[in-house]
Amino acid sequence: MKKILMIIILISSIFNTAHAKTTEQNTYSILKKKIENAPQIIEFFSFLCPHCYFLEKKYHLNYHIKKQISNSIKIVRYHVNFLGGELGNLLTHIWEISKMIKLEEKVLIPIFEKVQKTKTIKNFHTLKNEFLKLTNINEKEFQFLWNNFVIKSIIYNQEITQQQINLNYVPCIIINGKYIINNESINYTSLQNTINTYINIIKTLLKKNNTDISS
Repeated sequence: MKKILMIIILISSIFNTAHAKTTEQNTYSILKKKIENAPQIIEFFSFLCPHCYFLEKKYHLNYHIKKQISNSIKIVRYHVNFLGGELGNLLTHIWEISKMIKLEEKVLIPIFEKVQKTKTIKNFHTLKNEFLKLTNINEKEFQFLWNNFVIKSIIYNQEITQQQINLNYVPCIIINGKYIINNESINYTSLQNTINTYINIIKTLLKKNNTDISS
């Protein structure tokens, strides 16, 4: 797992979005064009990403962000679909369903584990079966949610946002619709250092004004 983590970190340092510039502090990049009407914190992740799994399983990063950031700050997590082909699309869909029925925290780690550890989620059939077990919803409810127009619209708008910022790696955290945290700047020497580094960068960026959009 440590080797996988180091590879993911290296990849993240190489593949920065083409529509951003890196600041002199090297802890974040600035989008050339702000994402309009964006939540204050957007987290992009994938159930297929080993680094995302590692941050969630070992560091519980999202929990600490919610705990240490003001309750008035809106945090949204989007699942990307540019990894894993069709399975990536299915996982994006199931994540939005989880959010709609407010069971995302219940399914998050189990889906990570069944995709990456046990590899029991491989296609629509296995994903649906695991999701029904985790949520206790019935087949009829599942079909209604899967075909829900609102969910499909959210996914479509999310895909447009990914394309606009040329997002090609995860995990990716965007603050105030314009600041992207550079993963390679994070201190991974210990669990607490990792959490503190992320939190400090997020708090700093949340306080920044609107004069930093690059020309």
